Amino acid sequence: MKQQIFDVVTGSLISTLGSVLFEFGVGLYLLKKTGSSAQYALVLMIGPIVMLALLPISGSIIDRFDHAKIIRFSQIINVISLLLFSIFYFLAVKFFLLEILILVIILRATGLFISNTLNSSLRDLIPLESLHRVNSLNQTGASIANILSPALGAVLFSLLPFEMFALVQFVTEFLAMLLFLRLNFSFVENKTIIKVKHDQHIWKDFTAGLKYVRLEHLPRLATLSNAVTNFFIASINVGMAFTEVTFLHMTNAQFGFTEMSFGVGMLLAGLFLSARSQFRFPARASMLAAVILGLTLIPFGIPEWFHTSRLINVGLFAFYNFIAGVLVVIKQTPILSLLQTEVPTTMQGRVFTLQTTLGALLSPLGAAAYGILFGVFTPAPIYTVTGLLMAGLLVWLMFRYQDVMNITTK
Repeated sequence: MKQQIFDVVTGSLISTLGSVLFEFGVGLYLLKKTGSSAQYALVLMIGPIVMLALLPISGSIIDRFDHAKIIRFSQIINVISLLLFSIFYFLAVKFFLLEILILVIILRATGLFISNTLNSSLRDLIPLESLHRVNSLNQTGASIANILSPALGAVLFSLLPFEMFALVQFVTEFLAMLLFLRLNFSFVENKTIIKVKHDQHIWKDFTAGLKYVRLEHLPRLATLSNAVTNFFIASINVGMAFTEVTFLHMTNAQFGFTEMSFGVGMLLAGLFLSARSQFRFPARASMLAAVILGLTLIPFGIPEWFHTSRLINVGLFAFYNFIAGVLVVIKQTPILSLLQTEVPTTMQGRVFTLQTTLGALLSPLGAAAYGILFGVFTPAPIYTVTGLLMAGLLVWLMFRYQDVMNITTK
């Protein structure tokens, strides 16, 4: 079991770190090569577009076919695509934007299959009592990748030509592939699994998944709360930079320090959750963390209300970001483990795909909406209204789905 946990967590960490580093390199390269924010924005939009395009089939494919083959096939495509990109970059550098777009589309598509298939497979890979620990460690790994990537990416970008970023991810994906190849996808015997009929049309599988999420309270609550959180947390992503740099005139170093605090909070929360047992009421813990996360937006208006000094502002925003990072992990981890335990394995691919796709779509929509709001209003009223509205909606969901709030760990 230790090897299973090591391979899942380490493989996910290595793959995520390589992906984040490559995305960082792509962003810097496009901005420096073209000076066009539109091309940079186009690359950022590819992820949600690919996920939306694959939504009708990706979850059904995960639920229909062998998970080991899906993950290994996706990793092989990643490795070959990254290697071919490096070769074609040398041969046809004048078409660099086209090459980047094609590669990002491929990596986003395979990444969608790998992450959702792994989430759907954990019940077969890891005993139920260890799911919570593995999910917490995966959150820790994602936090480490997000903390390290800006500094490591900046150093690599200054030392290496851009095409080497693809080779760096090639190495990380190859190592992740070796780890995933060792996984035993029948490590835990699940005698209750019902095989999906392969003669059923894939569109019927998709609509059956939508019907399941609509009728079953747990996946419906998880999907709705995830959608609410992703949309409103865009206020942090958009408003933080505007508030700190433009409104409060923080230096680059001060802004970087406050941003790093979010990742540190996620890291420590992931380690804390991995060292303790699952919450007795996972959905209740997750929803309470989300409600508190909404309420923590309100104090972001303190600098505007009380005209505090820059040093105090840096401390306040670093503390707020740290708390937000802790709450995000507590919001995500318990309910993910509960879904993996309670949702039938033949439905998990569609449930997780729907959640990730909806979140990926609402995040940029929220960013666009708050980008407009921060151009019209000052930060304090935006944060106050957002915090109250987010917390209010989540509290309503808690009362609406009290049966889910009372589900206990097995």
